[in-house]
Amino acid sequence: MFAEPREYNHEQLNFEMKRHRLLIGLMTVAGALTACAADSLDQWQWRNPLPDYGCILNRVLYANGSFLAVGEDGLTLSSSSGTNWTLNRITPPEGFLDVVYVGGMYVAVGHHRAPDQSQDTPVILTSSNGLNWAVQDSPDPSVTTLLRVTYGNGLFVAVGTGVDPVFGNGYGAILTSPDGLN
Repeated sequence: MFAEPREYNHEQLNFEMKRHRLLIGLMTVAGALTACAADSLDQWQWRNPLPDYGCILNRVLYANGSFLAVGEDGLTLSSSSGTNWTLNRITPPEGFLDVVYVGGMYVAVGHHRAPDQSQDTPVILTSSNGLNWAVQDSPDPSVTTLLRVTYGNGLFVAVGTGVDPVFGNGYGAILTSPDGLN
């Protein structure tokens, strides 16, 4: 009556996780498209250009007169209409997980894994236009990934995960900045 449990190797599990996150990212972008007056709100439409296969979109926002979607491998998509999208990829390819727009500046958080590293390092990026990004210093080397960022009461707040360097235990991490830069 129940299906036999399947065993996955690391590569298969990683692929399945990326595929699942890609679908969630596409549904997130599609959700933003409902705000467009060009389509009735009872129909979802695929938009071009579609992201590269295997690239995952994690967040979309509407700010400063345009949509901005961010994802893995340095992928960003921008659109003023929500129907036609421009692909952009930053180098090095940082993993964007979240983005916020405040006072003329985008602040994004995520992770970076250099080829010679076994563990992710957190990344904080800023941009005035959503196309050109500058990497900011992360003050805590034990934080491995920043998952979300928000702004309120004059403060940027980012949350993520870290690993205790002595015991190897995972923990939640909270970073704050008054300007998104320091």
